[in-house]
Amino acid sequence: MEQAKRASVRRLILGGACWIATLEFFAAQAIAQAAWRGPGYSLAGNAISDLGVTACGRISIAGQPGYYCSPLHALMNASFVATGILMIAGLYLTAAIWPAGRLARWGIGLFTLAGMGKVLVGLAPGNVNYGLHALGGLGIIAANIGMLLLGSAMSETKDRWIARLSWSLGILGLIGEAFFLAHRAFGGAGLAERIADYPAFAWLLILGVGCIRRARDPGGKAAAIAPLRTSA
Repeated sequence: MEQAKRASVRRLILGGACWIATLEFFAAQAIAQAAWRGPGYSLAGNAISDLGVTACGRISIAGQPGYYCSPLHALMNASFVATGILMIAGLYLTAAIWPAGRLARWGIGLFTLAGMGKVLVGLAPGNVNYGLHALGGLGIIAANIGMLLLGSAMSETKDRWIARLSWSLGILGLIGEAFFLAHRAFGGAGLAERIADYPAFAWLLILGVGCIRRARDPGGKAAAIAPLRTSA
C-alpha cells in the first residue's frame, strides 16, 4: 500500500513537471524569432508556425503569398513535437486528478488530440504538407473544448477553482480561435492565434504547479490515487 502511494506521488510530480516543461515552447519561439531574417517577424501578423517554415523567401502557402525565412525552423518544429509529447505525457501521468465520468473522459480525449495536433504541426510544416499542418492546427480548438469539459467535470468537487480556471481559459481560447478563423482580427491572424493557443499553456502551468505542490504535501498526506479529486 505504501509503495503504491509513493508510486502515485512520483507519477503526479513527474506529470506536473511535464506540464511545466511545455514552457520550452515559448523559449523556442523567442530563439527562432530572434534568428528570423529579412522583413521582420510580427507577433500580430505572423502565425506561430511561420517560424517552422523550411523555405526562405517569398512563397505561397495554401494559395496565400508571404515572406518566410526562419533559419532555426528545425528548432521550432522540434519544439512543436516536444510540446505535444509533454502535454500528453503529463495528462496521463496525472490522470487520477480527474473525476470518473463521461465529461472527464471526453476532456482527456480532446486534450490528447490537442497534443497530437502539436506533434503533427511540427512534423508537417505548412510549406511541406499544408493539409496535415492545418489538421494539426485544429488541436488548438480541441484543447480549449477539452479544458471546458475537464472544468465541468471538476465543478462538483472541492477543487472548484480548477473548474473556474478551466472555464475562463477555455472560453478565452475559443474567442481567440473565432477571431483567428476570421483571419484579420486584431490586425492580423498571429495575435488571434496566440489568444487561442496560449490559454492552454497557462492552464498546464498552473495545474502542473498545483499537482507538484499537492504531491509534496508537508503533512505527508498526499493521496495515493486521487490527489486532487476530493468529493464535495
